Amino acid sequence: MNIKRSSLFVALVFQLFFYLFPRLVLAQTVYPPSFATCQSLYGTPGDVASYEFGTHQILGDGLLEGSDNVYSQVGGNYIQCYCPVEGVSGIQTNWWLADGLNQSDIEYYISKGWFYENGLVWNLGDHMYLAKNSESVCANPTPTLIPTPTPTRGLTPPSAPVCNSPSVSLAPLYSAGNLTRIDDDSIKITWIVTDGHSQKYGIHYGTSPDNLLWYTEVYGHDTTEVVINFVPKGNIYFKVCSIGDCGDAVCGNSVPAVLGATSKLPSTGSVLFLIVGLLPLGYYLYKRFRLV
Repeated sequence: MNIKRSSLFVALVFQLFFYLFPRLVLAQTVYPPSFATCQSLYGTPGDVASYEFGTHQILGDGLLEGSDNVYSQVGGNYIQCYCPVEGVSGIQTNWWLADGLNQSDIEYYISKGWFYENGLVWNLGDHMYLAKNSESVCANPTPTLIPTPTPTRGLTPPSAPVCNSPSVSLAPLYSAGNLTRIDDDSIKITWIVTDGHSQKYGIHYGTSPDNLLWYTEVYGHDTTEVVINFVPKGNIYFKVCSIGDCGDAVCGNSVPAVLGATSKLPSTGSVLFLIVGLLPLGYYLYKRFRLV
């Protein structure tokens, strides 16, 4: 009877282990590389392909008319930038070279909406790629033209416009706990509103605390969060600023960071710790449903 109970206990523990272990491995996948944005390259011909007009095959969207440019990225990756004949709503396709990925990584990203394509079909060489579409803006920011004043004799020229809105004086309240990674290449930053005069918020972020290369803004006094896409893996640093009606800003002094997820598999010690942690559960199930 003791041998039968011991066998049942061991079998239960190993069933739980082999059920949970693939999910642990799947959760620690590699992250996609960082891609440029099509809007930042708008107006620059693609170094791989460039068509001002034509009918183009777009991943998952069939044949569409418009312009199409393909740009090479580091590591054998590419971005494809499509713009329609009318309007500014384009499509950016990120082509991620998948030759070095294992099958579990590939299946994971396919489950997240990525396509798994042979590059020969897309004139990208005999390689396999993971590819995904996102919305893009087909326009450069339009500068504001200031008209040249016409000189008038005997008249007092008008004074320069003055912004009379109250200035901001307090930065938003935040800490490292206000930054989380919500997807493979996305982060979420939150903060607490502290200044009643702030009308929007500026977010500086990057991979180095001394050089926050990227910036975005969100509008609305009561806004307390922003989701940012195309963020590389690893440590991400940030700070948040209150911005007033006159463009004045007060930024937080701290630059907290969140540790990016690792792509390594669990160590042997971690697996043993998991098994040991499951022993009490197995013993409870054995006592609860033991054979008589």
